[in-house]
Amino acid sequence: METLDLDIKSLHRELACNLVLSGNDVLGPKERLLGSKGHVFRSFRSNLILQIQNFNFAGTYALRTLRQNYVAFQFTKTGSYYRNISDKTEFVGDATVQITNSPEVISYASIEDKSLCGIGLFVEREYLIDVVGLKVDNLRNPYRSIFTSTIGSSSSLQLPLHPCIWTAIDDIAACSFEEPLRGLYLHSKATELICHVIAHINLSKAPQSTLGFPEPLLQRQKLAIAAEIYRKELRSPPAI
Repeated sequence: METLDLDIKSLHRELACNLVLSGNDVLGPKERLLGSKGHVFRSFRSNLILQIQNFNFAGTYALRTLRQNYVAFQFTKTGSYYRNISDKTEFVGDATVQITNSPEVISYASIEDKSLCGIGLFVEREYLIDVVGLKVDNLRNPYRSIFTSTIGSSSSLQLPLHPCIWTAIDDIAACSFEEPLRGLYLHSKATELICHVIAHINLSKAPQSTLGFPEPLLQRQKLAIAAEIYRKELRSPPAI
């Protein structure tokens, strides 16, 4: 199994000079193992990196990600994979939001799926508290440490993928604007994704992780997503 390395702090420095980098620019020839289409990393100001993910895995791999003092948001629309955090192996399924702050994560493709469509966001921890206004007191331990620990946390907070988040991911994938409009649009959508998640946390007294959440709840969430997509299509009928 080949190993790909991704250092978020180093990536942030590179993106300071080049606001957009392709997956091949960052990962080199091994990018081929992801079978990616439109895989890019984009920086907004100095506190946010957007990763657009559309993978059809072409081989076995292990992606080692170093992300000191960054909170990682993984919005998985379809597909799945596994990840190792500390001594734990976790399954990351579809229609979920995963929030982690481990300084090192190793991820690899699952047997169940050979593709993945979603969005990754890497956000500086202080930005979420000082600028976005995350209410960390609303989080129970061990999830609070994801946002407060300066050395990282082995905990992971998993939330259902709200229909509004699903449509925002679709909007990002469908964006056809040229620069600089494209950059402005994607920044607004990345901010929208963060706002949805932080609002969910701030409005809840103690949001619980959806690790192993009941199948009926998952099915209801997917039905809500399907309904939102249907309403969106009704609002934008095809031109005659």
